[in-house]
Amino acid sequence: MKKSLITSDLVPKSGEFTSTPLLLALEAGVWVVGLSTPAWGNVATLPAQGDGSPMQEPPDQAVPMPTLGAAGVPTTAPMPPEQTSTVVFSQGALRGAGGDEGQGQPQSTVGLAHPVQVKAEVGSSQLATPAVPDPAIAPACPPAACAEAPIAAQGVERLTEVSTRASDLAQPQPELTAQPQFSRSSTGGFDLGALAAPWAEPESQQRSTALAPPSGPFPAPPDREVAGLAAVATTVDLPATDDGAPTAIAPGTLSPVVTSIPVDGELIEVEQAGRAAVGVGLGNDRSTNLTFSGRVVFDRTLNSTTVGNVTVLRQSQRLLRSQNVLRQRQLNITRQDPVTVLGQQIQTTLLADCLDGSGAVCTFTPGLVTDRDRVDPDTLQPTQIDQTSNFGDVVSQASLAAIQAPGFQGGAEGQALGLDLYFPNTTTLAGNGRATGGTAQRYEQFDTVPAIAYSEIFQTVVANANQAALARTIRGPAVVLEADQPVINLALAAIALLLPEVQPFVPNSEAPSNPNLNQGLFFAANNTRIPANSLTLYQSGVGYSATPSVSETGQNAPWANFNAVWLGLSPVTERSYQTGRRFANVSSPRTLFSAGGEGGGLDAPQTLSVVNGETFASSGLSNVYSQNYFTLFAQEADRIDRFVQTDRVSYHPHLSVTGNVTGESSIFRYYAGTLAGPTLQAYGGANVQGQTAGGFAYQAGLIGYINPSYDRYSNLSAGVSQQLPLGDRQNLTLSTSFNWALDQNTTLQDIEQQGQGSDVTLQARLDLGNFTLGATQVVGDLLPNSQASRTVLNAVFNLGSDLTLAGFWAPFDNATSALRYGLAADIALPMGSLSPHLVVSWQNTLYRYGADLVGNALSTRSNNVEVLLKLDW
Repeated sequence: MKKSLITSDLVPKSGEFTSTPLLLALEAGVWVVGLSTPAWGNVATLPAQGDGSPMQEPPDQAVPMPTLGAAGVPTTAPMPPEQTSTVVFSQGALRGAGGDEGQGQPQSTVGLAHPVQVKAEVGSSQLATPAVPDPAIAPACPPAACAEAPIAAQGVERLTEVSTRASDLAQPQPELTAQPQFSRSSTGGFDLGALAAPWAEPESQQRSTALAPPSGPFPAPPDREVAGLAAVATTVDLPATDDGAPTAIAPGTLSPVVTSIPVDGELIEVEQAGRAAVGVGLGNDRSTNLTFSGRVVFDRTLNSTTVGNVTVLRQSQRLLRSQNVLRQRQLNITRQDPVTVLGQQIQTTLLADCLDGSGAVCTFTPGLVTDRDRVDPDTLQPTQIDQTSNFGDVVSQASLAAIQAPGFQGGAEGQALGLDLYFPNTTTLAGNGRATGGTAQRYEQFDTVPAIAYSEIFQTVVANANQAALARTIRGPAVVLEADQPVINLALAAIALLLPEVQPFVPNSEAPSNPNLNQGLFFAANNTRIPANSLTLYQSGVGYSATPSVSETGQNAPWANFNAVWLGLSPVTERSYQTGRRFANVSSPRTLFSAGGEGGGLDAPQTLSVVNGETFASSGLSNVYSQNYFTLFAQEADRIDRFVQTDRVSYHPHLSVTGNVTGESSIFRYYAGTLAGPTLQAYGGANVQGQTAGGFAYQAGLIGYINPSYDRYSNLSAGVSQQLPLGDRQNLTLSTSFNWALDQNTTLQDIEQQGQGSDVTLQARLDLGNFTLGATQVVGDLLPNSQASRTVLNAVFNLGSDLTLAGFWAPFDNATSALRYGLAADIALPMGSLSPHLVVSWQNTLYRYGADLVGNALSTRSNNVEVLLKLDW
């Protein structure tokens, strides 16, 4: 028995069952006090129109415009993931730790290719809602400039240095840049893209940190902090014992330059007992999430020992930290377009005398019937076609009589012959009688888990007459409380406390130890590059510097160096997506066209059947009877396209070695590391930055990756800045910078899109005392894979020591996700020793999804609010 298939122009071939690409541009922005916009959209290959020419799409649309064609089994085009950049408010005059107004270095920043996620007081970038980091940490930087992790001003509340992350999931970078700390800050500011400047320091300021002064009372506190810690000339009275017995040092005696130690992006002060922060993030298109973080410091010691002519300063702390970190983020985007669904029904039989000459009548088509109970209600596609007879089956007399009756008949007495095919969805047309415009909706869901870390911190400084050495060790278990925690993470956490503490060494000297230590030694230790958003298991390093004599403290400070090894757990994001299409609110079929006929002999409709390459035409058969009926119908419906992107964050072992050389007004860093995960990544890089006494600043950096990924990739960056003084607390800062993404991997599952990790940025900032105005222009398309052009204007008002207001407006943004405007307030609440701070922010974001099926602009607006309360004691 031969099997056959009928081919006809009325029946679409299986290869023609194609669906139109899904038009969704995925961009998101969430802010806390600064702002976040997508750093790079994505561009997929454009489909061809009916004439073969590429379709035109609106700027920065991540996915091509849909084409109208036959809709069979949906093959919706996959969507690329969201990306982020950062917009940071300008900074006005800064408040000192004591609440006095200080002359700070404002900045106006639009995050370049990628924001750096700063692990903050309320949590790391993995928080379910964007957390407000410690204002001590500068938030954003170009990726290549992110090759270091020095600590910036502690206790200085400023909106400009609050990190924000689009969709609460900024892309992790292997480096973190905060405010660099030079041995001496030159006069003038430093505003290079997202880098904050060290504060200006008078030339007459000493450049040493004295551990034990020759004599004299405790000096008055400096009127402002230098490089985020304290003025460099701090002298203390330490007993000059030579019996080797440690002598306890009273709290507040030493400069914070000596006693403040950074741990995972937080500056731990020896006198601070604890910190707690709680926050909430909510909006009309995201889940409501609570965030928390806290730390408790206990078992603190600070003492000094002098043996021979070597003085030893020993500091230790133990602390317990906890915070919630992001485990999963899911983005749902739903687009609804009114459409008219066209369907068709094809009914055909071809009967003739059997080929064996028996005189019986046979069918020259197989029996194929659509099971109407098996039509998918979502796709309107048949899921089952039954074969009811075979080619060459003998037609019974009852069936022959039924078929020859008027109208299509498939047979009688259980025999079903011919084709009775029902396709309710063969193509769609834009619009219907109920509506003509489409809509889009988005929703983000964040799921978090707690992370707990116990850390022991040790710092030992030894000094003789002409040099000093500093050793710093941080060790302890850190665990993310998730069910599928990798065994190797638990093993590393278990052995973290067993890793050794490093010790410094300087030889004994003939002269007594010199108390005027080069503060650059402490800054070099703080300038150690720490992988961002990570949990430290073990960090150990040693640094050295010559010590200037008392008569040389007003001259050039010596260089200081520090080299360290770091072992910890870093976040790795794995992204996946799902797409789907369905039809809803489907009306009853409405017949548009119906035609057909039947007959025998010369009246038989012409029918052609091709079976296994052999052709059978009705004109070439004897005793022919055929039926041919065709019906075209339409149904009104809403076509709903859905895209779901899931980002799962897991922590993997990360080993890094790094060092730096810190001078009076420049820093050179070098580093290398390897990060385990689904793919082992190794990297290496270097970064240099500095400033001059005339207000000129510069930076340049390069990082290279083996196995670059979507989030971590090779890049080159550079920039310059010039500050022009206009008067007392008044200056104009102009800067320009670029970042070039060299090998960003932008593949997501089976699609490849164009990354936007590159940018060229121009900035200007005008400081007028307590009022600051900033303007930033990102110039797109100058570098390969550049982000979209945008203009951002912002302002900051410092209204006394307890209130700071900030706002921004983006008059032009060519990205698919555009932050339009927003406001923020930082309020200090007088409550004694707790020093609470309340930060409230709001932003409005426009999400563009190109055009709907009939050409109308398709977009949504989002309003998000963040509230954070932080307590210190």
